[in-house]
Amino acid sequence: MRSLSLALLIFCISITTQQAPTELPKCESLSQILTLASCIPTINELKDYTQDPKLDKSNTETIRNMTILCDRATKCLAVNQCHESDMLKKKLEESCELLYYLGDQFHCLTGFFEEAYSHNESTCFQKYDFLEKDLSKKRDAFEKGQSCFTDYVKDNCNQTSIDYFSKNYPKFVNDISIKPNDTDGQNSHNLLNIFQCNAIGQQIPIAVQELHNIKLEPNDTRVAKIIKMCKEVQDCISGSSIIPHHAKQKIEHTCNLLEMVNQGSFVACASKLTTEKPDVSDYECLDGLNFYEKSPENSCKKATTKKECVKKIMEDKCGKEAVADYDKIVEHVAKLLECK
Repeated sequence: MRSLSLALLIFCISITTQQAPTELPKCESLSQILTLASCIPTINELKDYTQDPKLDKSNTETIRNMTILCDRATKCLAVNQCHESDMLKKKLEESCELLYYLGDQFHCLTGFFEEAYSHNESTCFQKYDFLEKDLSKKRDAFEKGQSCFTDYVKDNCNQTSIDYFSKNYPKFVNDISIKPNDTDGQNSHNLLNIFQCNAIGQQIPIAVQELHNIKLEPNDTRVAKIIKMCKEVQDCISGSSIIPHHAKQKIEHTCNLLEMVNQGSFVACASKLTTEKPDVSDYECLDGLNFYEKSPENSCKKATTKKECVKKIMEDKCGKEAVADYDKIVEHVAKLLECK
């Protein structure tokens, strides 16, 4: 386990001290310094988790371990009633606050927003617009719809989430309906917004999968529904500073691709080929490629090295109108799949 130099720690915190004066005295006595030093191993253990490149922030066991370390470290730092220890405790509390919405709460809230998005008429979700963009209206929905929210949690989430929201519901409402003024975006409000975006986004592949074995027509209303969902996800994440630019671009490519294929006969032809599976073994340009295999690797080959061959097959089987925007469409497919 790595150890942090106490001298370096005190030096770093002393810089913050100059920027944020406090009435608390400095940690100068030997007892205070030793007490502060005793907290460092726990802080380093927590730091080891955060620096693990394989960290899955939806892994409940990992998040629970990190939460335990957060509580242990902040309680340790709270023993010292002196400035450096207090500043470190506050910084740690800010960082650890996000943990309480990860793990168990991540799964619980994602399911809640999925339910809210589905607009099930037989439930209380019809009465309260939990997805409202206007934050004051969103707050009103969560305040008036508290029983709707808590009933969902009791019926669909584990005891950890039930206990958390029963004790922290007012804080949760504040977090989801009040946008902080911080500049880095690393706060509970933005995190909860990502959960909402994620819940909507998870509906897209489900909806696409349902269309695989259905014969589609140009401007099909079922495709239009997916495009609407895609645009809602795009709008949801547009103002987020947590979502990386790369992820936003991927959503943009998805939406553009869906709009493009729905305007012409491409999607109808692709649907026809998928459902009818005509014999294409006589097309030597495939070089043995399985035309109907759906893996990302196979799709990349069809969108890059074999795109002209695929174009010929589609034109032969469906007519020239099916490949009117073919080049632009496969370009979006290649970008979306990140083909090399």
